Amino acid sequence: MKIRFLLFLFASISSLTVSMAQVGIGTTTPHASSDLELGTANKALLLNRVANTAAVANPVNGMLIYDISEECVKAYQAGAWSECFGAGTGALTSLSCASATLSQTLAIGGIPYSGTLTVPYTGGNGRAYATQSFTVNGLTATLPAGNFNGTGTGSLVYNIAGTPIRAGSTSFEITMGGRSCSGANAKVLTVDPIASLACASATLTPDQGAIHDSYSGTLTLPYTGGNGDAYAAQSFTVNGLAVTLPAGNFSGTGTGSLVYNIAGIIAGTTSFEVTIGGHTCTGTNAKRLFVGYRVPDISINCASTTLEPNSATAGMPYSGTLTISYTGGYRSAYTAQTFTVNGLTATLPAGNFNQTSGNLAYSIAGTPISTGSTTFEIGIGGSSCTGANAKSLIVLKP
Repeated sequence: MKIRFLLFLFASISSLTVSMAQVGIGTTTPHASSDLELGTANKALLLNRVANTAAVANPVNGMLIYDISEECVKAYQAGAWSECFGAGTGALTSLSCASATLSQTLAIGGIPYSGTLTVPYTGGNGRAYATQSFTVNGLTATLPAGNFNGTGTGSLVYNIAGTPIRAGSTSFEITMGGRSCSGANAKVLTVDPIASLACASATLTPDQGAIHDSYSGTLTLPYTGGNGDAYAAQSFTVNGLAVTLPAGNFSGTGTGSLVYNIAGIIAGTTSFEVTIGGHTCTGTNAKRLFVGYRVPDISINCASTTLEPNSATAGMPYSGTLTISYTGGYRSAYTAQTFTVNGLTATLPAGNFNQTSGNLAYSIAGTPISTGSTTFEIGIGGSSCTGANAKSLIVLKP
């Protein structure tokens, strides 16, 4: 037994080099600043393998272990266990770009914005990812450092804050864990140049007109939240009225008004639907021009009435035209007329008066019964040609 112990002791000593209190294993020259140096070229240090950090009672700074639960090396330092050493890069299978959400989907240029961008992912490997921070259009997106979910699925939550500079679309392009949401797949925040259109406070001057009348006026539309951005000219036509807005800039102080110029011939009751700065006044919110019908105020020029041909023969078929000139009209409508006198039927199809003057043409057809004068008395648009003022057809004997 003594011989075996001596042999073991000799073997142990032969593998160690002790010099000035330094110990070398696999080296004859341990470093002067070390207590122990391992020098074997094909061996390694094997640390204590523990179930988890809780398994070590009363740890002190400087301890090293292999944590079986997390499959990594950890150190106890500054009074706490560290994260895994050399755990590798956090990775995931995919970012669910199409499912990304913004807590506040609308921003106003020049107005402070605060919200979150949540991007779901799949295939997380449980490893750590570093903090991220980037700025686009005055908005800074920040992702605190963390770990991907080890069960595979999870979400990244970016905090977004700042004051957007430009109106339009602001894209947040994300790259994380070897995957990205960029280009058309990036989440987009809409930045409007104004906060709202005050549709209910819009004014139209004048606010009424008559159908077929000329119209010239303005539509004034207040807004809030202007940021000083420029807007393009607008032009559209509705019911015969041309609506134009010159190019300009929204107010930089927040509130202001847009003034549309309107001109044309009124064709009917008209609603002015407006879209600008990402906002609309449409449907029942659109400003409406009330349109009435002007009294035709027709004046028939009886003296200039013509009848062609101006004579007929009793008992013989007749076909001709009675033409009456008028002034006034205002493009208002008139109904069809038909009446018969002495076997001759006068017919006027329905139509519209001209704006200021025109002619009405009655078709006359039939077979006159008696000879003499056949008088065609006309009444239309509040004016008439009757009695001595009416046009007469001379009916001759056969």
